[in-house]
Amino acid sequence: MANNKKQQPKKVEIKNNTTTKPVVKKSEKKEPSKQEIMFFRIGIIVITLTIVVAAIIMLVTYFMDKETEETPFLDQLQISEDDLVHLMINDPTFGYVVDQDYFTKYDNYNEWRTLISENDEIYIYLYRSSEVNLETETIINDTDFEGLAFFFLDLDVFTTIYENANLDHLNLETDASEMLVIFNTVDQGFETIYTASSIQLKINTIN
Repeated sequence: MANNKKQQPKKVEIKNNTTTKPVVKKSEKKEPSKQEIMFFRIGIIVITLTIVVAAIIMLVTYFMDKETEETPFLDQLQISEDDLVHLMINDPTFGYVVDQDYFTKYDNYNEWRTLISENDEIYIYLYRSSEVNLETETIINDTDFEGLAFFFLDLDVFTTIYENANLDHLNLETDASEMLVIFNTVDQGFETIYTASSIQLKINTIN
């Protein structure tokens, strides 16, 4: 027997593929507080000051190193105009002598006293730091002055030395860029050498 039941149409479920996006609320921009602004400003100031201080230190170091490089004979025994006068003071009774009492004011007085008392000759190399003779400088740098009474005086620093009446006996030349004064403490004799070649020769022979 035939099945006369009518078949019911199948229900087709229609899926809704539309997805609902969650609504994201935009966060409101938070304004910095006064305290945060203050800390920010302090931080900027501290950083700026640090950079400025570092730059100053670098500049000072640079110029100090440059000055050291450009200034000759800094490691030698430098003397002043007054020191030179008292290295050969004219005593009315004994003639030209070294004024030992004058040098007691220096911390290295014992070094001065030893050099002066153990050497019959005192050497003073007078030079202009602005125009150093490079050949003489090389010879000096290669010479060991240990134990010798060998002193240095910068004519660019002590510019009144030529007008000092206490130094007239040295016959210093105003236009000379270098001179070598030799004072014999035994016979109280003086010699001043003016030419570079003679100065270099003398320095080579005293060591």
